[in-house]
Amino acid sequence: MSLPEISVTTLNEWLEKDDVLLIDVREQAEWDQARLPQALLLPLSSFDPLAIPDANGKPTVIMCRSGRRSADATQVAMMTGRTPVYNLAGGILAWQAAGLPMIGQAT
Repeated sequence: MSLPEISVTTLNEWLEKDDVLLIDVREQAEWDQARLPQALLLPLSSFDPLAIPDANGKPTVIMCRSGRRSADATQVAMMTGRTPVYNLAGGILAWQAAGLPMIGQAT
């Protein structure tokens, strides 16, 4: 199963149009340090794809720090039949490197 990914540029466009459900699978301490205000925190340590709210037809994007944990969560979500769902390539580090708006600083 290939993993669908999107870039930070695409995510930013979707966020500007309010056309995406964004899930952050980092842990609470990481979230407290830096986050995207539109994201919903569902840490990977207790991740349940059935806890993802209904996206009302919008795509779901899953993100983490670098894209590795979110890739795992994206695969799990896909296995439960959630579509469309995408992994954010490069995670919050790529978002920050692109200079896109966020709360705090990721390390």
